[in-house]
Amino acid sequence: MYRIISATILLSVFLLSCSDKKNNTETAPPKNIEKTEQSAKKPLGIEIYRLEQDIFNAKSKLEIKKILDKHLYFSEKFLKRSQYPHDSILVNAFYELAVNPSMDSIFQITQDVFGDLYDLGSQLEAAFEEIKKVDPKFRAPKVYTVMTGMGNDMFVNDSIVVIGLEFFLAENCKYKPQLPLYMLKRYRKEYIVPMIIAIISGKYNETDYLDNTLAAEMIYFGKSYYFMEKILGNVPDSLIAGYEQSVLDDVKKNNKIIWAHFIEKNLLYETKNEVTNRYVGERPITYEIGNKCPGRIGRWLGWQIVRSYAEKTDVSLMEVMKEKDAKKILSKSKYKPG
Repeated sequence: MYRIISATILLSVFLLSCSDKKNNTETAPPKNIEKTEQSAKKPLGIEIYRLEQDIFNAKSKLEIKKILDKHLYFSEKFLKRSQYPHDSILVNAFYELAVNPSMDSIFQITQDVFGDLYDLGSQLEAAFEEIKKVDPKFRAPKVYTVMTGMGNDMFVNDSIVVIGLEFFLAENCKYKPQLPLYMLKRYRKEYIVPMIIAIISGKYNETDYLDNTLAAEMIYFGKSYYFMEKILGNVPDSLIAGYEQSVLDDVKKNNKIIWAHFIEKNLLYETKNEVTNRYVGERPITYEIGNKCPGRIGRWLGWQIVRSYAEKTDVSLMEVMKEKDAKKILSKSKYKPG
């Protein structure tokens, strides 16, 4: 299982139209999901299923049930279907979602915003190919898009990626999840692939769970950001850090002040949870440094330390990810803001 870093997560890529019943299906009920669930190869080489289209085009509860029967990975691994006393619970829930006029309006918006998802698919395929280069055993998960009625934004494990499209309509959309504005800014479609790769990075991000220092937390997140940087190639740093470009520019400009704060306050080896959360947790502003310093600044700083460590030691990406000793990374990074 992957270690979740921030949000629960989901994802998807363009395949063929959901009206293509032959190619956009999975085989039916199974004794062994791994062996019996099938799907044709898609143009991008990734398995992608637009379940929101299937569900909102369904005309009856029976059709909803057939969709759940057809998409076994989604039903079992995401919905945990077998844990419900009766199928009618899930069937009724999705049917009510599909016939709700408000949700139908949101569905139409998701189709306009996301279109055929080809660009998203291309980015995801390229990222999976890069992961395969550093981990030959990596197998691309099946990818699903869905609408959950603002229930789940994203889910990722070894087998599947599920993306709740309605969460990623941008903060200025009429319909939006109940999240603080500073977090909503990251719920746009350009953040989907980075979010997925951040979660996948947890599979490789080894850490000493007995080390509860702020430095260890910073470096854990820093390794995740570094993994994203190397796997995603030309993706802007702003999408990796989750900062608007103007905010990131200001952070870089004031890097010496930020680093000085950590050193002068002896924060790196602080172990109190409330202190750690101030610097790596979700907050709009890190007020302790300044009223323009964004939240999660410790994660960004950890990224700079990990970058410096990789450059100074000339180690591979996977060697960075496997290094558990945060003190070693911090020491050998010889980090000093430019």
